[in-house]
Amino acid sequence: MADIVLVESRGKRNITLNGTVSRFDLLAHDATNWVVADASDATLPAQLVAHQAGVSGDIVEASSFAVITDSDAPYTQNGLVYLSETGGAHTQTRPATAASLRQNVGVAQGTDT
Repeated sequence: MADIVLVESRGKRNITLNGTVSRFDLLAHDATNWVVADASDATLPAQLVAHQAGVSGDIVEASSFAVITDSDAPYTQNGLVYLSETGGAHTQTRPATAASLRQNVGVAQGTDT
């Protein structure tokens, strides 16, 4: 398994978590602190990308813009990337559940970026 690498980021800041977060999870604000974003909950749209993993109460670095590479990722170049119905994740498959948020969070620059 290849490591995911942060290539570029903008809008970096420190945030307080309200739940368990993995590195590079997409994050939403739940009116208290930051949690994993989830397309299956329209109240939790992606706003930031976590640069570090953490748990409730941890202060971690996040950004509003990030370019990542993952040599194991099956991206389609120039394809849209969406917030997933799996908390914190992104996908190139548009969420199909009627009530799910269909939030575009980026574009694949290549097959690994």
